[in-house]
Amino acid sequence: MQRDAMPRLFLAVAPDAVDRAALVALREALRAALPAAPILRWTADADLHLTLRFFGEATDAQRREIERLAARTAPHHAAMRTALQRIEYWPPAAPRVLVAAFADEPALAALAADLEAGARALGFPAETQRFRPHVTLARAPGKPLARAPVALPPLSLAVSALTLYGPARCRTACNYATLGTWPLAPRPG
Repeated sequence: MQRDAMPRLFLAVAPDAVDRAALVALREALRAALPAAPILRWTADADLHLTLRFFGEATDAQRREIERLAARTAPHHAAMRTALQRIEYWPPAAPRVLVAAFADEPALAALAADLEAGARALGFPAETQRFRPHVTLARAPGKPLARAPVALPPLSLAVSALTLYGPARCRTACNYATLGTWPLAPRPG
């Protein structure tokens, strides 16, 4: 397989319909409040997700290994919820990315750590950034992003399955396609 033909893969949390609608409402409130909104690249509804582990370019054999990693890992972690904490602008000095930052729940951090250890065991390089649970809402392709105050709605995200994403074949409505889903263990109680 040619290098430029290898898909870029990642495991993430896909919001359910209710959580997606809440994220879309938050994104739209920010779109209305931000002065640079017309020049931002806003994340499509279908592309909203919380990344747990980015793998980058992967061969078919590596994809199968990632799928096995997800299938092995998911049953060992219980479903949970994580609450929206704040809106963040990354990087702080000259922000170009607008994110909804979620609570770094210990169970969520443990899930991400298990996926990181599994990815490294498969030969993928270690992540260079520490895990910060977030959903990207927009990117500024040119100059730095202006900040705008927005009231945070009560919003939490269900973490109930691992979803493997890759590039969508047609990039008109979204950039990512779901390649597989593995449910987490039921919530205790």
